[in-house]
Amino acid sequence: MKRLIIAALAISAMVACSKDDAPTLDASRKSITINITNMVSATKGVTAPSAASAYKCAGVEDLTIVFCDASGNKVGDAVALTSGVPSGATYTFHGLSESVNKFFVIGTDNGPLATVPATLAEAKAKWEASPADQVDDEVGELIVFGESSALTYVSDCTDPDNSELKYPLFQASAEVKPNVARVEVSAITCTDLGTSEFDGNPVTIGFDKITLKELA
Repeated sequence: MKRLIIAALAISAMVACSKDDAPTLDASRKSITINITNMVSATKGVTAPSAASAYKCAGVEDLTIVFCDASGNKVGDAVALTSGVPSGATYTFHGLSESVNKFFVIGTDNGPLATVPATLAEAKAKWEASPADQVDDEVGELIVFGESSALTYVSDCTDPDNSELKYPLFQASAEVKPNVARVEVSAITCTDLGTSEFDGNPVTIGFDKITLKELA
């Protein structure tokens, strides 16, 4: 009988330890797994028009992630991604404020913006105005932007830096893209245009570059 009592006490102690070791849910924080798409998209190559070639819309080192509340105001610090992060992967952030409702991604093909917008509305306005502001700039200097889909609850997850805490885990995705479609054809020369009435020489017209912008 004494052995049974000791065994029962041991089992009780094990159960108590298990309860104490279980991570505590902190509902005032949340974790979010995000996916950024379209960083490398297919386009038609000039040298091989019948084949698809890769055009870099933006690399991870060019982008900054901004988390927002339901009103579109920035919550917490913006996160600048680095070249060490693989493109097309998912990124998980822990311990974010419960008020985070969505996120946006913004940058250029030549690096992150010098000043990151503090609101979703400001980011959209900057993105929509970028073609007008940068008419003569190269494609890579245009702003790329993406607004996330709604956050979807997945499960709870443990904080990797604190095994005693866990947060509700959500997921969402955003597609980055420029607010302008552009086609460029370089070094065109037109020949067989007859002869010049001025000097009788053959007429040749050369174009350094032809650009079609804001295609529907």
